[in-house]
Amino acid sequence: SACYDTTNDKCFVAFHDNTYGDKARCIVGTMTPDESNQEGSMAWGSPVDITTGGGDYVYCCYDSTNNKIIVTYHNRSNNYLHARVGAISGNSITFGSELTITTENSRNTACVHDVSANKILITWENVTQSQKMYGVVGTISGNSMTFGTIQDLNDGSTGQDLYTSMVYDPNEQQTLALYKGSGSQPHARVFKISGTTITGYTKTTVYGGASSHYNIDY
Repeated sequence: SACYDTTNDKCFVAFHDNTYGDKARCIVGTMTPDESNQEGSMAWGSPVDITTGGGDYVYCCYDSTNNKIIVTYHNRSNNYLHARVGAISGNSITFGSELTITTENSRNTACVHDVSANKILITWENVTQSQKMYGVVGTISGNSMTFGTIQDLNDGSTGQDLYTSMVYDPNEQQTLALYKGSGSQPHARVFKISGTTITGYTKTTVYGGASSHYNIDY
């Protein structure tokens, strides 16, 4: 997963490192454009560990109001879902303490910054609850975050809400989530935040065929 820090003009990439203890790790990069040949280059810092043990299903987003990077991930040891909040300086990042989002078996996490509400919307596949999409609203404070009440965002289907990608629409002040739903079809659903409550509108089927692993942008 990758996001762009607009304040520091940096690219942030978070990933599961198969060759380094299966940890969740990240790296910060600086892009240097070359307009003479319409190309450019990237200068990368050194990889930084997000987890001390195994971590995967890594997703990141940038909070432009608080100038923070938020990373969410699955703990490979206990199947909990965690988050960390960090601040970029130069080509590196410093994180606050690991935060636990849920202790239920969860994976396929996603997050997005809701600018109008100044909140972080986090969603995930809750394996314990029939693989339904669950979500929570986070409030940033320094390099930490507090969470509201966890909500079932499944919209009444049988579950298997997988591979979610989300994007925030600043004009409508709402978030669009794209995910693999029942029948392996791509579904879309709009979410709106008020305080720490998530309102989900009726889901739609984007495409009638089976598909997976989505990416969405505004």
